Amino acid sequence: MVEMMRDKTFLEIQAETRIKFGWVFERFCQGEDAGQSLIEFAFCLPLILLVVTGIMTFGIAMNQYMQLTEAVSAGARQFAVSRGSQTDPCAAAVTTIAAAAPTLVKANLGYSMQVYSNSTSYSTYTTSCSSAVLYQGTPLVVTVTYPCNMVWYGVNKFKTGACTLTARTTEVVQ
Repeated sequence: MVEMMRDKTFLEIQAETRIKFGWVFERFCQGEDAGQSLIEFAFCLPLILLVVTGIMTFGIAMNQYMQLTEAVSAGARQFAVSRGSQTDPCAAAVTTIAAAAPTLVKANLGYSMQVYSNSTSYSTYTTSCSSAVLYQGTPLVVTVTYPCNMVWYGVNKFKTGACTLTARTTEVVQ
């Protein structure tokens, strides 16, 4: 058997080796590109994640704004219909706003309630007021502010530190 191996020429041995390890030659010597898609995915993944998390951050802020708008609308309706039934309609409106927006932090909500009657204006930034300022047919404006955080990977596009969501609703006292 040893004599048989000696009788083989170099070219015959090389041909047998190519037959046995043909996949190695095909892959490395002929430019196989099977790993190319993995490398492309590795380059594109950070960009895709950046875009997806940016969309999520904006979606959270939009959800907070929609909740705030609906809550202010419900609070203004409560404020408008509590003319004679409650001693403190502002507190009832604040309670309604807080209940209508369960995921917002109640301590961060800023309130402004204005009642216009006979060219005079009653305005309060507190959460209590008297029902004596409410007259049927007069407009009232409820404004609520809420801070939102639009920091995205440590980058804040708003130079003031954070954005502020503001919702305002006007109702007529019933």
